[in-house]
Amino acid sequence: MAYSRQAASAGAEQNEASPELNAVVAHGVLNSLGVVLGSVHTLREHWGELATQPELAREIMDRIECQAAAGAELLRDLLRGVPPGLLVELAGDRVIRLP
Repeated sequence: MAYSRQAASAGAEQNEASPELNAVVAHGVLNSLGVVLGSVHTLREHWGELATQPELAREIMDRIECQAAAGAELLRDLLRGVPPGLLVELAGDRVIRLP
């Protein structure tokens, strides 16, 4: 547990040292989430209409998948700088794989 506090403290210092990086990552993740939320809203509100337009429904679902992957990639990039021991503690019994 002491390792986690130490790593979190080091991470906080790193975040304070790079507000530009935080802004870029937050902007990218927020943009991706905005597209995902808007697309899900479109699916929900127009589900009946989309049943007759499968191409459009697939396009919307592809957009959701693409933006979710983009947001996940941004977050994976951030995790690459996290000490491996902290990743193990954060994951618990789950496995975190970073490409």
